[in-house]
Amino acid sequence: MKQQPTDNYKTNEATYLADYMASKNQRFSNLMLDLLFAFLFQGAVLALLEGIGILDENMMNSRRVIVPLSFLLVFLYWTGTEYLFGKTPGKSITKTKVVMMDGSKPDLLTVVKRTLARLIPFDPFSFLFGAPTGWHDSLTNTRVVEDDFTPEDDFML
Repeated sequence: MKQQPTDNYKTNEATYLADYMASKNQRFSNLMLDLLFAFLFQGAVLALLEGIGILDENMMNSRRVIVPLSFLLVFLYWTGTEYLFGKTPGKSITKTKVVMMDGSKPDLLTVVKRTLARLIPFDPFSFLFGAPTGWHDSLTNTRVVEDDFTPEDDFML
């Protein structure tokens, strides 16, 4: 059972948060799994678009078409799954989810900002030092926590 915050909550905040925050190993697993799933999603959509004739062979071989379309599909993968389900398929496997600092579900604009922040160079390396919080978490006031976390578990992340 998790301990309840004390009157001296700020002093215990880091310890209390550690009870719910996803670990660095979970975050790394999320990244690796989601890169794999995003790649598979992208490949499936591109194959479907080619199969139904929306993309022809010339378009499939054109970087001017495939690169922007690939970025769009990866953006849709992360934004769509985090907004609709509060987690990506990778987070489902590691039993984690995205929440706002108050424990609520992020709105669409927050999820879009979170996804765009992933484009910051070296964002994946922002987890190497300190808490298991990346720049895309810090910039959007979100956190990745264990699935069993509920807003009632904490008064303020």
